[in-house]
Amino acid sequence: MPKVQIEQISGADVLLAEFFEDERGGTTSLLTSLQHPKGHPSQILVTENTLKSTLRGMHLQRLDFPIHKYVSCIQGSIYDVIVDLRETSPTFKCWASVELSEDNKKVLSIPNGVAHGYLTQTDEAKVFYLIIGERVAESEMVLSFADKDVGVTWPSLPMILSEKDTLGSDLQTILKLIRVGNESPTNQ
Repeated sequence: MPKVQIEQISGADVLLAEFFEDERGGTTSLLTSLQHPKGHPSQILVTENTLKSTLRGMHLQRLDFPIHKYVSCIQGSIYDVIVDLRETSPTFKCWASVELSEDNKKVLSIPNGVAHGYLTQTDEAKVFYLIIGERVAESEMVLSFADKDVGVTWPSLPMILSEKDTLGSDLQTILKLIRVGNESPTNQ
């Protein structure tokens, strides 16, 4: 699969957070109501990653359970990757990457049908998620981070992965499951 710029994947964007500082410290505005599609957040979470080279992903949900994710690294740094798996998209089967860090204050907007994962670049990396739409465990899938048809170039080998992420499915399996209500391979 070819690598493209984040902005070339339809519906994906890198937003710059606003930072306000005074004598007390600072406040970062990660997202305003004007930047996200209609819908209210259904989940706000922070993942804490203790060690550098921890990989999470490549996660997505079946198309019949749409979700939109906003992701920002609020401590440390991550190499963030998305893969477009929407057959009607001009960037179908393309991947893109961006560094998210506490210093650059970027927020990645990830539309439905796009797989997402990241590799920590520092110890003690914390990642903020705002999810619009319902996460449905039965519809969740994991695309293998090392799938040869996708061909993501990671900056280093992952050292820490969950069992679920280690057992991610190949691209052809994911493409069969993303559109239909077949049982997810992560739940078998």
